[in-house]
Amino acid sequence: AAQQRAAKPAVARTVRSAPAAAAPVGAAAPAPAAAGAGDVFSAGTIGAELNAYRVSQGLGALAIVSSGARVDHAMQMAASNSIWHSTVRSMAEIVGRVSPVSASAMIGAYANSAPHNAIMLGAYSTAYVGAVTYDGWLYTSIQFG
Repeated sequence: AAQQRAAKPAVARTVRSAPAAAAPVGAAAPAPAAAGAGDVFSAGTIGAELNAYRVSQGLGALAIVSSGARVDHAMQMAASNSIWHSTVRSMAEIVGRVSPVSASAMIGAYANSAPHNAIMLGAYSTAYVGAVTYDGWLYTSIQFG
């Protein structure tokens, strides 16, 4: 899978790393490798799309944190050719995958799902983002706080 990186987005207020410490689904992806798979995709790129969407809905931008724990979760999902929530349902988490790889398509898929859209537009200050690409798919795991 091709690794994609983007410059720090102007829309996001903050992009910083955190130590390792929901969901529209596309068609079935090819079977990936075991354990963890994928190339890390820019949390800033996902965050820029998320914040652009929030601003278009009259809300403020979130601080975007590149989270090792969220990246690990996205890699596990890529390795298993599946998606699942990694936190208790009371926590604000969205997970998903889209193909072809596109941050705007990923945020668009979340926006088209009422429960995921409600989380993206919630009264949060921070989004902890993990994203990986694998075999033409973008997997994301985002927790809000």
